[in-house]
Amino acid sequence: MSPERLDSKEYGYPSDIWSLGVVVYEMAVGVHPYPTSNNPIEVQQLIHSYAEPSLVGCASVTQELAHFVQCCLQKDMTKRLSAGQLLQHPFIRFFNDQPTDNHIAWLNQYKDWQF
Repeated sequence: MSPERLDSKEYGYPSDIWSLGVVVYEMAVGVHPYPTSNNPIEVQQLIHSYAEPSLVGCASVTQELAHFVQCCLQKDMTKRLSAGQLLQHPFIRFFNDQPTDNHIAWLNQYKDWQF
């Protein structure tokens, strides 16, 4: 849940951008960006007290991916990029500029993975 929703502020698209960042982060490194808890008060404290999650310097991801996630996981919702801005981000543009066959080949690398 986005920081603003934890503070009972109105839901909006920036909350979805936060959620996208959390999902992409977890997909990239296989762990949630925050320690897990079933206690909503503890979750709120974790998100407010921990630094913004970052993949910068993570050897398993590109700089573009790290920056994309950083743009999504800004605690201040006014600093998060909009969906339209994210569509223009170099990480997304790289994949939009590739032929569809490249996407299929990339996904096929992972078809036998067991999670």
